Amino acid sequence: MNDRIHGIILKQSDYRENGALVAVLSQEHGKLSLSASGVRKMTSKNAGSLLPFTYGEFTLDYRDDRTLFHLKSAHTLHYYRHVHEDLTASAAANVLLETCDAMVMEGESDPLWNDAYAWLQKSLELLEEGKRADLVLGIFLARILDASGMAPEADQCVLCGKPSAAAISVKDGGFLCADCAQKAGMEPMPVASLRAFRLVNKAGFKDIDVLAACTDNICATDSLLIDFLDQHGGIHIRSFAFFQRLFDIE
Repeated sequence: MNDRIHGIILKQSDYRENGALVAVLSQEHGKLSLSASGVRKMTSKNAGSLLPFTYGEFTLDYRDDRTLFHLKSAHTLHYYRHVHEDLTASAAANVLLETCDAMVMEGESDPLWNDAYAWLQKSLELLEEGKRADLVLGIFLARILDASGMAPEADQCVLCGKPSAAAISVKDGGFLCADCAQKAGMEPMPVASLRAFRLVNKAGFKDIDVLAACTDNICATDSLLIDFLDQHGGIHIRSFAFFQRLFDIE
């Protein structure tokens, strides 16, 4: 009774009169759905703690045979003010949240939730620090693709095994050598683009400053990783279009 969990709000949708259904990726029990009565009223004390990419503490009666719970109270632990106020950071955060919501199943049985929670929390921390949003998103996407068994081949040609790369084929699953790219009717890609793709797929969050020093805008790499999710996982991330448009404007 009155169990307290800690987690990050992934999304909120209207539910019944003045209420909301809230998806939270929790530290203790994975992804859960919370029914928040009256949260859309002006007088609600919980409303501010249920905004997307907010880290909070939530009180409910937890049972391991359920994934939908009535929310008793919510308390904000970290608002990520910079992420909320910076357009590029908030656009990247929305992609992170949508990806987690799409890929993590509810409850503790999903083996992905523990890593996804840690990566999401670290990504929001880095965005809050003002780290490059394209790099934060790229590293997160590469990690979650790898954990889901959909990692691109970024060491050699995915078709013939030759240790060289001239293009990237989402359909085939990664690098293509010059010969295989030509057979597939693909034009060679710039060396810088191939290098950035490999670095992001090999990097961890600890390497973000090194990547920032040796790469320019990698939104094209982010786009390829999003395409991998779509092509190989059947997961379409709608919020990425706005993030991509921001970089096109820049």
